[in-house]
Amino acid sequence: MPRLRAILGAVLSLAAADAVQACDSTGCYLATRAGGALVGKGRVRVDLSFRHSDQRALREGGGPAEVVWRPRLDFEGGRVLADYHRERGGEEQFWQAEVAYGVSSRVDVFASLPLTRRTYDMTHGFFDHVYATDGFGDVAVGGRVALDRAARWVGGLALKLPSGTNRLTSFFDGGIHDPSLQPGSGAVDVLVSLQTFHGGAPWSWSASGSYQRTSTNDLGYRWGDEAIAAVSGGRSLTRRLRATLQAKLFHRGRSTFQDEGVRSTGQSIVYLSPGFTFSAPTALSPYAVFQIPVYRYVNEMQLAPRGALLMGLSRTF
Repeated sequence: MPRLRAILGAVLSLAAADAVQACDSTGCYLATRAGGALVGKGRVRVDLSFRHSDQRALREGGGPAEVVWRPRLDFEGGRVLADYHRERGGEEQFWQAEVAYGVSSRVDVFASLPLTRRTYDMTHGFFDHVYATDGFGDVAVGGRVALDRAARWVGGLALKLPSGTNRLTSFFDGGIHDPSLQPGSGAVDVLVSLQTFHGGAPWSWSASGSYQRTSTNDLGYRWGDEAIAAVSGGRSLTRRLRATLQAKLFHRGRSTFQDEGVRSTGQSIVYLSPGFTFSAPTALSPYAVFQIPVYRYVNEMQLAPRGALLMGLSRTF
Protein backbone atom coordinates (compact mmCIF):
# COMPACT_ATOMS: atom_id res chain seq x y z
CA MET A 1 0.00 0.00 0.00
CA PRO A 2 2.05 2.98 -1.27
CA ARG A 3 -0.10 5.55 0.51
CA LEU A 4 0.38 3.86 3.89
CA ARG A 5 4.15 3.62 3.34
CA ALA A 6 4.27 7.32 2.53
CA ILE A 7 2.33 8.20 5.67
CA LEU A 8 4.59 6.01 7.80
CA GLY A 9 7.60 7.76 6.37
CA ALA A 10 6.13 11.11 7.39
CA VAL A 11 5.32 9.77 10.86
CA LEU A 12 8.89 8.57 11.43
CA SER A 13 10.39 11.82 10.19
CA LEU A 14 8.39 14.02 12.56
CA ALA A 15 10.36 15.98 15.10
CA ALA A 16 7.89 15.31 17.73
CA ALA A 17 7.27 14.84 22.77
CA ASP A 18 5.54 14.03 25.97
CA ALA A 19 1.99 13.64 24.60
CA VAL A 20 0.00 10.96 26.36
CA GLN A 21 -0.52 7.97 24.10
CA ALA A 22 -4.27 7.62 23.75
CA CYS A 23 -5.41 4.01 23.77
CA ASP A 24 -7.24 2.21 20.98
CA SER A 25 -8.36 -0.88 22.84
CA THR A 26 -8.35 -2.55 26.22
CA GLY A 27 -4.92 -3.88 25.31
CA CYS A 28 -3.26 -0.43 25.42
CA TYR A 29 -1.96 0.21 28.93
CA LEU A 30 0.40 2.26 31.01
CA ALA A 31 3.31 0.26 29.56
CA THR A 32 2.81 2.10 26.27
CA ARG A 33 2.30 5.57 27.70
CA ALA A 34 4.70 8.16 26.31
CA GLY A 35 3.98 10.71 29.01
CA GLY A 36 7.09 10.46 31.13
CA ALA A 37 10.01 8.40 32.27
CA LEU A 38 10.18 6.13 35.31
CA VAL A 39 8.39 7.16 38.51
CA GLY A 40 11.40 7.15 40.85
CA LYS A 41 12.23 5.00 43.87
CA GLY A 42 9.45 4.87 46.46
CA ARG A 43 7.13 7.14 44.46
CA VAL A 44 3.63 6.41 43.18
CA ARG A 45 2.01 7.76 40.02
CA VAL A 46 -1.78 7.60 39.62
CA ASP A 47 -3.39 8.26 36.24
CA LEU A 48 -7.16 8.48 35.76
CA SER A 49 -8.37 8.82 32.18
CA PHE A 50 -11.51 8.82 30.04
CA ARG A 51 -11.62 8.18 26.31
CA HIS A 52 -14.57 8.66 23.98
CA SER A 53 -14.39 7.29 20.43
CA ASP A 54 -16.89 8.05 17.66
CA GLN A 55 -17.17 4.83 15.61
CA ARG A 56 -19.48 6.10 12.88
CA ALA A 57 -17.22 6.00 9.80
CA LEU A 58 -18.47 3.29 7.42
CA ARG A 59 -15.43 1.86 5.64
CA GLU A 60 -14.60 -0.78 3.05
CA GLY A 61 -10.88 -1.35 2.62
CA GLY A 62 -9.26 2.08 2.42
CA GLY A 63 -12.36 4.00 1.35
CA PRO A 64 -15.89 4.89 2.46
CA ALA A 65 -18.74 2.39 2.29
CA GLU A 66 -22.47 2.88 1.85
CA VAL A 67 -23.32 -0.02 4.17
CA VAL A 68 -21.36 -2.27 6.54
CA TRP A 69 -22.36 -5.93 6.73
CA ARG A 70 -20.65 -8.05 9.35
CA PRO A 71 -20.78 -11.76 10.28
CA ARG A 72 -22.38 -13.27 13.36
CA LEU A 73 -20.22 -15.57 15.46
CA ASP A 74 -22.42 -18.45 16.61
CA PHE A 75 -20.33 -19.61 19.56
CA GLU A 76 -22.93 -22.14 20.68
CA GLY A 77 -23.05 -23.73 17.21
CA GLY A 78 -19.35 -23.29 16.45
CA ARG A 79 -19.96 -21.51 13.14
CA VAL A 80 -19.76 -18.11 11.45
CA LEU A 81 -22.89 -16.68 9.80
CA ALA A 82 -21.81 -14.39 6.96
CA ASP A 83 -23.43 -10.94 6.47
CA TYR A 84 -25.70 -11.55 9.46
CA HIS A 85 -26.33 -7.93 10.46
CA ARG A 86 -25.74 -4.38 9.27
CA GLU A 87 -23.86 -1.94 11.50
CA ARG A 88 -24.93 1.71 11.24
CA GLY A 89 -22.61 3.32 13.77
CA GLY A 90 -21.57 3.39 17.39
CA GLU A 91 -19.48 4.89 20.13
CA GLU A 92 -17.14 3.59 22.80
CA GLN A 93 -16.09 4.91 26.21
CA PHE A 94 -13.17 3.74 28.33
CA TRP A 95 -12.50 4.74 31.92
CA GLN A 96 -9.07 3.68 33.10
CA ALA A 97 -7.20 3.82 36.41
CA GLU A 98 -3.47 3.20 36.24
CA VAL A 99 -1.08 3.02 39.20
CA ALA A 100 2.71 2.76 38.99
CA TYR A 101 5.18 2.31 41.85
CA GLY A 102 8.92 2.91 41.70
CA VAL A 103 10.65 -0.18 43.10
CA SER A 104 14.00 1.51 42.44
CA SER A 105 15.30 4.38 40.36
CA ARG A 106 15.43 2.01 37.38
CA VAL A 107 12.39 -0.26 37.86
CA ASP A 108 8.63 0.40 38.02
CA VAL A 109 5.74 -1.99 38.56
CA PHE A 110 2.22 -1.07 37.51
CA ALA A 111 -1.40 -2.14 37.24
CA SER A 112 -4.17 -0.91 34.93
CA LEU A 113 -7.89 -1.31 35.62
CA PRO A 114 -10.39 -0.43 32.84
CA LEU A 115 -14.14 0.06 32.65
CA THR A 116 -15.79 -0.02 29.23
CA ARG A 117 -19.09 0.95 27.63
CA ARG A 118 -20.01 0.34 24.00
CA THR A 119 -23.17 1.38 22.17
CA TYR A 120 -23.84 0.28 18.59
CA ASP A 121 -26.76 0.68 16.19
CA MET A 122 -27.48 -2.49 14.18
CA THR A 123 -30.09 -3.82 11.79
CA HIS A 124 -31.28 -7.43 11.59
CA GLY A 125 -33.54 -7.83 8.58
CA PHE A 126 -36.22 -5.17 9.07
CA PHE A 127 -35.51 -4.62 12.77
CA ASP A 128 -33.25 -1.87 14.12
CA HIS A 129 -31.61 -2.37 17.50
CA VAL A 130 -29.31 -0.44 19.80
CA TYR A 131 -26.89 -2.70 21.64
CA ALA A 132 -25.29 -1.25 24.77
CA THR A 133 -22.81 -3.25 26.85
CA ASP A 134 -20.63 -2.23 29.76
CA GLY A 135 -18.51 -3.79 32.45
CA PHE A 136 -15.13 -4.22 34.07
CA GLY A 137 -12.46 -4.99 31.49
CA ASP A 138 -9.21 -6.96 31.48
CA VAL A 139 -6.64 -5.95 34.10
CA ALA A 140 -3.01 -5.55 33.08
CA VAL A 141 -0.03 -5.92 35.43
CA GLY A 142 3.61 -5.56 34.59
CA GLY A 143 6.83 -3.66 34.96
CA ARG A 144 9.20 -1.26 33.22
CA VAL A 145 12.97 -1.05 33.46
CA ALA A 146 15.55 1.51 32.38
CA LEU A 147 17.83 0.09 29.70
CA ASP A 148 20.54 2.75 30.00
CA ARG A 149 22.12 4.77 32.81
CA ALA A 150 20.24 7.97 31.96
CA ALA A 151 16.89 6.09 31.71
CA ARG A 152 16.26 7.54 28.26
CA TRP A 153 15.40 4.05 27.00
CA VAL A 154 12.74 2.10 28.90
CA GLY A 155 11.49 -1.42 28.19
CA GLY A 156 8.24 -2.86 29.46
CA LEU A 157 6.58 -6.24 29.89
CA ALA A 158 2.97 -6.80 30.95
CA LEU A 159 0.32 -9.49 31.17
CA LYS A 160 -3.31 -8.78 30.30
CA LEU A 161 -5.48 -11.02 32.47
CA PRO A 162 -9.03 -12.24 31.63
CA SER A 163 -10.76 -10.38 34.46
CA GLY A 164 -13.56 -8.97 32.27
CA THR A 165 -16.43 -11.13 31.07
CA ASN A 166 -16.56 -12.26 27.45
CA ARG A 167 -19.96 -13.95 27.71
CA LEU A 168 -22.54 -11.15 27.71
CA THR A 169 -25.61 -12.28 25.76
CA SER A 170 -27.80 -10.59 23.16
CA PHE A 171 -31.41 -9.73 23.99
CA PHE A 172 -32.23 -10.28 20.31
CA ASP A 173 -31.46 -14.01 20.05
CA GLY A 174 -30.06 -14.93 23.47
CA GLY A 175 -26.66 -15.93 22.05
CA ILE A 176 -23.28 -14.67 23.19
CA HIS A 177 -22.54 -11.16 21.91
CA ASP A 178 -19.88 -10.43 19.32
CA PRO A 179 -16.39 -10.15 20.91
CA SER A 180 -16.23 -6.47 19.92
CA LEU A 181 -19.11 -5.80 22.35
CA GLN A 182 -17.60 -7.68 25.31
CA PRO A 183 -15.86 -5.88 28.20
CA GLY A 184 -13.16 -8.57 28.33
CA SER A 185 -11.38 -10.88 25.92
CA GLY A 186 -11.38 -14.06 28.01
CA ALA A 187 -7.68 -14.62 27.20
CA VAL A 188 -4.23 -13.99 28.63
CA ASP A 189 -2.15 -11.72 26.41
CA VAL A 190 1.47 -10.58 26.58
CA LEU A 191 2.45 -6.95 25.93
CA VAL A 192 6.03 -5.79 25.31
CA SER A 193 7.02 -2.17 24.82
CA LEU A 194 9.99 0.11 24.22
CA GLN A 195 10.13 3.86 24.80
CA THR A 196 12.74 6.57 24.49
CA PHE A 197 12.67 10.13 25.89
CA HIS A 198 14.85 13.06 24.81
CA GLY A 199 15.17 16.79 25.31
CA GLY A 200 14.00 19.13 28.03
CA ALA A 201 12.57 22.63 28.26
CA PRO A 202 11.20 24.11 26.11
CA TRP A 203 11.32 21.28 23.52
CA SER A 204 11.32 17.52 24.07
CA TRP A 205 10.38 14.43 22.10
CA SER A 206 9.69 10.78 22.67
CA ALA A 207 8.99 7.64 20.69
CA SER A 208 7.31 4.42 21.72
CA GLY A 209 6.36 1.08 20.29
CA SER A 210 4.43 -1.87 21.67
CA TYR A 211 3.35 -5.30 20.54
CA GLN A 212 0.56 -7.35 22.06
CA ARG A 213 0.60 -11.10 21.48
CA THR A 214 -2.89 -12.47 21.95
CA SER A 215 -4.09 -15.98 22.80
CA THR A 216 -7.23 -18.02 22.15
CA ASN A 217 -10.00 -17.87 24.75
CA ASP A 218 -12.24 -20.70 25.95
CA LEU A 219 -14.78 -19.93 23.19
CA GLY A 220 -12.21 -20.61 20.48
CA TYR A 221 -11.85 -16.91 19.56
CA ARG A 222 -8.56 -15.08 19.26
CA TRP A 223 -8.23 -11.36 18.69
CA GLY A 224 -5.61 -10.32 16.17
CA ASP A 225 -2.21 -9.26 17.53
CA GLU A 226 -1.81 -5.51 18.05
CA ALA A 227 1.10 -3.20 17.26
CA ILE A 228 1.42 0.50 18.10
CA ALA A 229 4.17 2.92 17.05
CA ALA A 230 4.15 6.58 18.04
CA VAL A 231 6.33 9.67 17.86
CA SER A 232 5.42 12.55 20.17
CA GLY A 233 6.65 16.09 20.54
CA GLY A 234 5.91 18.98 22.84
CA ARG A 235 6.82 22.54 23.70
CA SER A 236 6.35 24.55 26.87
CA LEU A 237 4.03 27.51 26.21
CA THR A 238 4.20 28.82 29.77
CA ARG A 239 5.77 27.58 33.00
CA ARG A 240 2.85 25.18 33.50
CA LEU A 241 1.17 24.75 30.10
CA ARG A 242 2.60 22.47 27.44
CA ALA A 243 1.36 21.85 23.88
CA THR A 244 1.84 18.38 22.44
CA LEU A 245 1.53 16.63 19.09
CA GLN A 246 1.61 12.92 18.42
CA ALA A 247 1.67 10.81 15.26
CA LYS A 248 0.68 7.21 15.84
CA LEU A 249 0.12 4.02 13.88
CA PHE A 250 -2.27 1.42 15.32
CA HIS A 251 -2.48 -1.99 13.65
CA ARG A 252 -4.60 -4.97 14.64
CA GLY A 253 -4.35 -8.25 12.75
CA ARG A 254 -7.25 -10.42 11.66
CA SER A 255 -9.05 -12.32 14.41
CA THR A 256 -9.65 -16.09 14.24
CA PHE A 257 -12.46 -18.40 15.37
CA GLN A 258 -11.79 -22.12 15.58
CA ASP A 259 -8.42 -21.32 13.93
CA GLU A 260 -10.13 -19.81 10.85
CA GLY A 261 -9.83 -16.14 9.89
CA VAL A 262 -12.92 -14.01 10.63
CA ARG A 263 -14.07 -11.57 7.95
CA SER A 264 -14.37 -7.88 8.78
CA THR A 265 -11.75 -7.96 11.52
CA GLY A 266 -8.34 -6.31 11.54
CA GLN A 267 -7.46 -2.71 10.68
CA SER A 268 -4.68 -0.12 10.39
CA ILE A 269 -5.17 3.49 11.47
CA VAL A 270 -2.79 6.47 11.52
CA TYR A 271 -3.66 9.30 13.94
CA LEU A 272 -2.47 12.84 14.43
CA SER A 273 -3.18 13.88 18.01
CA PRO A 274 -2.75 17.48 19.20
CA GLY A 275 -3.16 18.06 22.92
CA PHE A 276 -2.33 20.02 26.07
CA THR A 277 -0.87 19.16 29.47
CA PHE A 278 -1.12 21.46 32.49
CA SER A 279 1.13 21.11 35.53
CA ALA A 280 -0.76 22.36 38.58
CA PRO A 281 1.00 23.62 41.74
CA THR A 282 -0.37 20.57 43.58
CA ALA A 283 1.56 18.23 41.22
CA LEU A 284 -1.75 17.31 39.61
CA SER A 285 -1.44 17.28 35.82
CA PRO A 286 -4.64 17.40 33.75
CA TYR A 287 -4.32 16.64 30.04
CA ALA A 288 -6.45 16.43 26.91
CA VAL A 289 -5.63 14.82 23.57
CA PHE A 290 -7.69 14.86 20.36
CA GLN A 291 -7.23 11.89 18.03
CA ILE A 292 -7.73 12.68 14.35
CA PRO A 293 -7.53 9.69 11.97
CA VAL A 294 -5.67 10.67 8.81
CA TYR A 295 -5.52 7.15 7.35
CA ARG A 296 -7.91 4.20 7.86
CA TYR A 297 -7.73 0.77 6.28
CA VAL A 298 -10.03 -2.07 7.33
CA ASN A 299 -10.32 -5.66 6.17
CA GLU A 300 -13.54 -6.10 4.18
CA MET A 301 -16.25 -3.83 5.70
CA GLN A 302 -16.13 -2.33 9.19
CA LEU A 303 -16.96 0.67 11.29
CA ALA A 304 -13.94 2.88 11.95
CA PRO A 305 -13.32 5.92 14.17
CA ARG A 306 -14.19 9.41 12.99
CA GLY A 307 -12.24 10.82 15.93
CA ALA A 308 -11.61 10.41 19.64
CA LEU A 309 -11.03 12.51 22.74
CA LEU A 310 -8.84 11.47 25.67
CA MET A 311 -8.93 13.40 28.95
CA GLY A 312 -7.25 12.59 32.21
CA LEU A 313 -5.52 13.53 35.44
CA SER A 314 -2.10 12.36 36.52
CA ARG A 315 -0.36 12.84 39.87
CA THR A 316 2.90 11.60 41.36
CA PHE A 317 3.20 11.24 45.12
